[in-house]
Amino acid sequence: MFLYLGHSLGLEQRDLSALQSGFPFGLLQAIFLFVIFYLTVNLYHRARYVLRNYAYLSALEREIRQQLALPEATVAFTRESTFYWGNRDLFSGAVKYVYITLLSCLIVSFLLATVVGDWSRHHWLLTVVDVLFAIPTLAFLIAYAQASVSMDTKEAIAPMSQAKAKSAG
Repeated sequence: MFLYLGHSLGLEQRDLSALQSGFPFGLLQAIFLFVIFYLTVNLYHRARYVLRNYAYLSALEREIRQQLALPEATVAFTRESTFYWGNRDLFSGAVKYVYITLLSCLIVSFLLATVVGDWSRHHWLLTVVDVLFAIPTLAFLIAYAQASVSMDTKEAIAPMSQAKAKSAG
């Protein structure tokens, strides 16, 4: 992106190389690493929050069904009802895998390019900063992937809902 912008502004290769190897570019790169880390943590947090809310709504639906004496086959209140899981198509379930794959490829390639680039230019301090941001970013990316796969299933929602209902009673 930086090289494209430099060429579109008419900068020569030697000017681009000088800018790219200088401290301000390294600072900009560190800011981008921080932004990517923040967005990854935010993605993990929101995904967990949404999936926990679905489990809660599933347990709530079960309680409402019991109180109103509604049969299980009725179309009822939440995303986690039998209607939702009975009518979910293949592509709805595949979306999480597409997100995980695309996001993982983008983040890993960016982090790898950043670390390798700074290492090859012998910017040791920037390499350390890159690694310090890369490790927790990858940890949250893995946690997001695991939660998305393990928590967004019919089998995972039902036990969570039943356990919460038992602990409340």
